[in-house]
Amino acid sequence: MFTSLLAVKILGIVVTTEQLIAAGWFAFFFTSEALAQNPKVKANSLFQLILGLLKRSRTEDDKIDDIKRVLRGEGR
Repeated sequence: MFTSLLAVKILGIVVTTEQLIAAGWFAFFFTSEALAQNPKVKANSLFQLILGLLKRSRTEDDKIDDIKRVLRGEGR
């Protein structure tokens, strides 16, 4: 039963849409973290393909590695 446009009454408890959205994001991130830690998912070739594409698009990691090498005195 709707009590207003921004709140829903579920089993006698008033839940706002902000709380529902926050719970949805929490569930999404919790699920993604659980999947990322699963060894069977890590071994999946599709997962490896997506991970490789993401790593190629990130140049910040290479820059950080270059800076660490210079600070250690190894040069470029």
